[in-house]
Amino acid sequence: MLRFTTDFGPSCITLHRHKVACADRLLCATCAKLLHLYAGCVALVEQAMQVEGQRIPNSTHPSVPLGGEENATLLACIGEQRVFEGFQPADHVKLAESLQMVDFDA
Repeated sequence: MLRFTTDFGPSCITLHRHKVACADRLLCATCAKLLHLYAGCVALVEQAMQVEGQRIPNSTHPSVPLGGEENATLLACIGEQRVFEGFQPADHVKLAESLQMVDFDA
């Protein structure tokens, strides 16, 4: 529901399955046209932003090795690696799936 104030006082528009209900039919038609134009403008702006965003290069630093994780190099190790006794810690993917935070099947 969209609530707004006009020179005619407070009005209310309910959009449901492309039906618009309003107290003043002229105001209703005007608002419906404005909403339709607004939706079209939003779509155009989103499309323009997508095009501009794709122009930005996404290159890595020259020192990053090409390929997969097998080509990665360890730059520094700070602290000691933890030793867990009595259980094997879950990796972040399994933990997130078990908490239903992500759905990789979708």
